[in-house]
Amino acid sequence: MTEQALIETIVAQVMSRLMTSASPAPANSVAKSAIRLDVKVVTEDTLDASVNGHSVVEVGKRTIVTPTGRDWLRRRNVELIRGKSSTSTAATGPATSDGVAIIQSSSEAVEKVLDQFNSTAGWQPERVAGRDDSVRSAVNAVNRDASPVIVFSSEPEAVVCEANRNPKVRAAVVDDVAAVGRVKDSMQGNLFVISPANRSFFELRYLLHSLV
Repeated sequence: MTEQALIETIVAQVMSRLMTSASPAPANSVAKSAIRLDVKVVTEDTLDASVNGHSVVEVGKRTIVTPTGRDWLRRRNVELIRGKSSTSTAATGPATSDGVAIIQSSSEAVEKVLDQFNSTAGWQPERVAGRDDSVRSAVNAVNRDASPVIVFSSEPEAVVCEANRNPKVRAAVVDDVAAVGRVKDSMQGNLFVISPANRSFFELRYLLHSLV
C-alpha cells in the first residue's frame, strides 16, 4: 500500500468513528414526544382524545388533572409536566393567582397545615369574620381564576348554597379525598368548602394535597 493510500485509509477510519459517535440522537430525545394541553381541567376523556401515542403531556401550572386522568397517565406510563400558561392565555386572559384559603372557622390543625402550604405552594390565607364575608371572598377568588379556592367554615353547606348562586362558581362540601375526586370529575368544581371540626393535621394535609 502506498503512503497516500495509507493516509486516505486512516482518514476514512477516523471520519467513520466520528460520524458513528456524533450522528445518532439520544434514544430518549427521539422516544419522548410531548403534547401541550391548554385546558383548565384534564380528564381521562381529554387524554384519550388528545395524547395519541405521545409519551409526555404538558399542562399549565394551575391546570387541574382529575384522579381518573392521573390513573390514565400511570397506566400508560405517560409523564406529566407542568409549565407556564400559554402565551395567548397570558396575553388576553385574566391573571392566574396561587391557591386561596379563606378562613371563617379555624383550629390548630388548620393553622399548621396552611402555614405549610403557604410556604411551599404560595397559597394566600384570607381571614374573614362571618359567612357572608367568606362567600364574598370565595366568589371573588373564583372570578379572578385563583386555583384552588378553599373555605374553612363551620357552616359549609350554607356557604356552598350561597356561593353557587354565582353562575361561575361550582362549589361543594368535601370531607375526604374521595369527595374531592368526585367533585372534580362530575362537576369540575372550583370551590371546595371544608369543616375544620375534629380534623387532624395529617388528615387536612392529605385533603389539601388532593386539591392541588
